[in-house]
Amino acid sequence: MAAAPPVFGSRQIQAALATFLSPRSVIVGVGNLTSSDDRFGPAVIESLRGRCPAALLDAGLTPENYAQRIVALRPSSVLVLDAAEVGLRRGELALCEPDCLDGGLGTHGGSLLLLARYLQVAADAPVRFLLAERECTARGRGRSVRTRVPPRGTSRGRDPTMRTVVARATRLVRGAFVDHA
Repeated sequence: MAAAPPVFGSRQIQAALATFLSPRSVIVGVGNLTSSDDRFGPAVIESLRGRCPAALLDAGLTPENYAQRIVALRPSSVLVLDAAEVGLRRGELALCEPDCLDGGLGTHGGSLLLLARYLQVAADAPVRFLLAERECTARGRGRSVRTRVPPRGTSRGRDPTMRTVVARATRLVRGAFVDHA
């Protein structure tokens, strides 16, 4: 069965998250709070604390170390937040299934694709990724996961700062829980 295409645009992402997330979901932030181009996941988790009914985990740079904890929570679904080289304009968001990842070893330790496949089986829960295009992709050696998300047209206007992207992602995730309240 082929993976669903990635979802772009705030309204479409929020609608997709509303059907995917529940209070029994686990939301996992991946990245490094001290790195401006890789802080997206942990920063969103930090911003959601106390404002979201789902379980929140800041997995830092080693999300595979949290696999058993996630499974033990018996989630209805798992949402992984990470900065990535998606091929979009800096700061744009994409929601995708694990098959959008290229499958190679990531820079967060192990492969996020392998982790997602493990969680799908061990936790019997679907996994999705909310990815933000990294702020800084010109270093030659990226810190985040690479994806196979097909390119699309980009939005107009100034490039957002990481703070803006984190605030947007926080609103989208929180907005997905409106019907669950």
